[in-house]
Parts: sequence; structure tokens; C-alpha cells
Amino acid sequence: MLNNAKRSWGRLAARVLPRLLLPWLLGCGAAFAQFEVEVEVVFGFEGEIVADAWNPVRVSLRDAPDAELLLELDRGTLRGGERWLRFRAPLAGGGGRRTFEEVIFIPAWQQFVWSVRTPDRVLASGSVERRRLDPRPLHLVLSRTLGAERDLFDADARVLEVYGALPERASAFDGVATVVVGDTLTPSSPAALAAAAAGGSTVLLLEPTGNAPLPEGYDALFGAPLQRLGAGWLARSEREEAAALLAGLPRLERRTLEAALLTPDLAAPPPHLPPSTLLWALFGYALAALLLVRYGRLPGLWSALLLATVGSLAGFWALRGEEVVQEQARTLVLAGGPLAQRLEGRGLFSPARRDLTLDTERYGLLYPLDEVASPRTVPPSAVPTLSPSGLRLSLGRYEALLLARRPELEDARFYWRGDELINAGSRALEDLFILGRGQQKALAADSSLRPELGDNLPPDAYTPLLPHLPRGSALARDGDLVLVALPTVSGSSRRPSGRDRSVSGSSRRPSGRDRSVSGSSRRPSGREYEVARSDRSVSGSSRRPSGRDRSVSGSNHRPSGRDRKRLP
Repeated sequence: MLNNAKRSWGRLAARVLPRLLLPWLLGCGAAFAQFEVEVEVVFGFEGEIVADAWNPVRVSLRDAPDAELLLELDRGTLRGGERWLRFRAPLAGGGGRRTFEEVIFIPAWQQFVWSVRTPDRVLASGSVERRRLDPRPLHLVLSRTLGAERDLFDADARVLEVYGALPERASAFDGVATVVVGDTLTPSSPAALAAAAAGGSTVLLLEPTGNAPLPEGYDALFGAPLQRLGAGWLARSEREEAAALLAGLPRLERRTLEAALLTPDLAAPPPHLPPSTLLWALFGYALAALLLVRYGRLPGLWSALLLATVGSLAGFWALRGEEVVQEQARTLVLAGGPLAQRLEGRGLFSPARRDLTLDTERYGLLYPLDEVASPRTVPPSAVPTLSPSGLRLSLGRYEALLLARRPELEDARFYWRGDELINAGSRALEDLFILGRGQQKALAADSSLRPELGDNLPPDAYTPLLPHLPRGSALARDGDLVLVALPTVSGSSRRPSGRDRSVSGSSRRPSGRDRSVSGSSRRPSGREYEVARSDRSVSGSSRRPSGRDRSVSGSNHRPSGRDRKRLP
């Protein structure tokens, strides 16, 4: 009897206790799992994003399963409607802490949402408010003292104190104008500072106070007070001279150079048949039809109609071309010292509707610049999707697209060494032109050249780039590749300023972007914005010249009847 009671109570406990404990165990397990999984997503530097620039993205996972990072940006307008862009990246999970780092292009957005998710659930999500949109470049300060270097910049500058290590990818500094290295507690690696300079930033090392030693590798990197590295600068100075030094150093804007490089004609459709060819074909058909009708009568008339039909079909099939996506590429390489920054753009034209996948291994990480080519380049129903492996998008019939590749670093092939130009490549360079010295002869492979004064008329391919390059820049061409050797401190007699936009001693007619021509002996054109005073006034005249005075100082020509005031 007692044994039966014990067995009954045992069976009852075995049935009831699991049912009572199961919800509690499930709740504790879910709470434990939620407590253990940590997700941290940081855009830009310390959360500061530069719109219309390449920005670093950092995702940290702790004890999380394999997941995916999904970014969705609406870059549309009130007039054009929503235009979404997606970025997807796989995140490797596992025990401990794992970090994912990437550099992506973040345009000016209307909406910006992100999420880290698995196939089953969302681990984390959030959004970036539009009020945080700011296209101004950043000025990074690496110092242990809060606000110590704020007075080095203008009052409206975006100055950000960074306390962690900087990334070692040059494209991450696309939106960074200046990096000031002070007495930081966590010094960045020399590779990160070199990447920042080569990517277009000015990296300034402030001399330490007292006998404080520099971090390892800094002496070798900052060997000279001022030197060019890639598209940027490496500088080293005392605290008192830092503000003046930063104010006098020019910065190459990737956006302006890219706009000059990626013109709409890069994605233009193939040329049409010349009208003269159609006129000759029409003349030949009219002559043939006239002869057929004249001598063949009714059979000749049917033959003329048949000839028109066959000729039209043959011409249509011959001129329609292949229905393949046509693409063109242009590349600009900015070199200073041993490193160079590579800017590349690509134009696509599709005669038929197609879904494209541009893999990163072949094309690099691309960003669609559809607003440059056409406001309807990417259909709203087809959302372009970027990932570390490539870009997927859809093109409609007879639609064009411009793509910009993420900036990358490479070894310099064409650069200044002292007063000589070096071609370290295996191919000769043509159309050599130097701002301030004019055209030069071709530069053979693996050779050097000491420049001489030449004709200041640049090749047409360089005209859009010249207003954005400093004086002393050398340009050369290798097919569709344009190489620029930026002037270095040792190779220039003065520090280049941001106002250098003209060519000294130019004898060519300047474009609308040229402001002045130093020492020009030609008659100024109406397109110039500034004209030397000697070209505006009459020699010895004390009055203000009118728009009708066209004489040049020192001219001995006889004044016309319109000149009422006599020359002394």
C-alpha cells in the first residue's frame, strides 16, 4: 500500500514538475541569451558621418550567431520620390568578440535605417536622423586633453576628438580634411597615418613638450617638416606654428576631381549613322527605283517595292548593333612620393533591360552615381544592392549609368623626385604637361626627365582637371589612364596655395575657369574674369579706362576717333 502511494506521488511529480519548470527555464534561457548577445554598430568616426563621402563602418558582435548587416538609405527628393539603396554584408558569429569593418559610400539621405539580423530574428536595429546629415569634412584631433587643439581651426569647422586607433584604409579618410596628432594615450599606427595622408588628408604631428618620446615609427614617417605623400600631406611643427601651417596647405577635393573625370559622355550611347550616309543610300535607292520602273514597268515597280523592304530590314539588322552592355572606364592616379591614390569611374549603357552584377574582384566596390547620368537611371522598383562581393542593379532599355569606384592606394608610377619627373612603369607616357612649364616630350619607360619651358596649350583631356590641381602638377597619359605627379615640397620653390589655378606664362586662350594668366602677351578675351591692369589701361593715362579702351600698355598705335583724350 505504501509502495503504491510512493509510486503514485512519483508519477505525479514527474508529470507536474516539468510543466511548472519549463516556462521558467525557457524564460531564463531567453533572458540569458539576450543578455549575452551584444551588438555595436558605429558609422563614421565616433558616430560622425560625412555625407556624400566614403565612411568607415564598424560592427562588433559578442557571443552572437552568424548574422547579416543591412543598411537601407533613401536618397530621393520631394520631386523625384523615394530612391532606395541597400548595403548587405555577412557577419561571422561565434564565441567571444568579433569585429567587422568596411568602408561604404553614404550619400545625402532622406531616411537611413539599419539592422543586424539572422534568418530567425533581429539582433539589433536603429536609424540615423536626417538632422545629422552634414557634408562638411572632419578635422580629427588625437589628444588626451579635451578641446586642446580646437583653436587651430575655424569656428564653424567640424572638429572631433578621437580616442581610439584610426583605421588603416585610405578610403576611410575620404571625408577627413585634417588629422592632428598630439599627446594621445592610444597612438595610431604609422600605417594608419600614412593611409590618411595618401588618401588626401593633412596629417600634422605636434612636437611633444619636454623630452617625451615619439611613438615607434613616427620619426621615420615624419622625417621632414613638410612632405607630400599620395594625395595629402605629412607635416611636423611646433604648437605655435600649427595654425598657420594648416591654413596654407591645399587639399585636393575628391568630389571635384571625380566630377571632372566622370562626365556624362562616359555613359553616352554609341554614335548614330551620319546623315550623309542616309542621304547617299536614299539617292541610290531613288535612282535604282527610277530605272526599274522606267524599263521594267509593272514588274519593275514590284521590284522597287521589294528592294525597299529588303533594304530597310537589312539596314535595321545591320545598324541595331549587339544588345550587350557597353562600358567605358576612366582612371585618375594622384601620386606624391612613393604612394598614389587611384580614382576610377565607369560608364554603362544598356540597349536592353538587364540585371547586372558587378563583382568586386574585377570592378572594385562601386557606387552608382545615377543623378549624374540621368534622373531615371535606376528604376524605383529595382533597388541597387551593394555588398563586399559586388553591386547588383537593373538597367532599363536605353538607360545609362555612371559608377564611381572606391578610392584605393597603389605604388606611385609617375612622380616628382627633386626637380626630375620619374616614370617607374614599363610603358611610355604621352601628352606630358606641367602646370607652369607647359608641354614636355614623351617620357620613356623606366626613365626620368628634367622639365623645360614649352607650349602652354594643354591637351583637351586635361582641361577639366587643371583648375583643381596645384601649380607644378605634372600630367601624363597612358591610354585612358591619366597620371598626375603632385608637386612636393622639395621640388617646389614655394608652398602651393589653394588659389593657384592658372598657368604662368600661358599663351593659350584660357577657359572659363581660368582666372588669370601671368605674363601673357596676348590680347585678353571676354571670358577671362581678371585682366592685368596693363591690359586695361592706356600708358600714361590717369583716368579709369572704359570698356572701349582696347590698347595695351606701351602700344604705339594711333588711337581711333573714339578716344577723345589725347595720349601724353
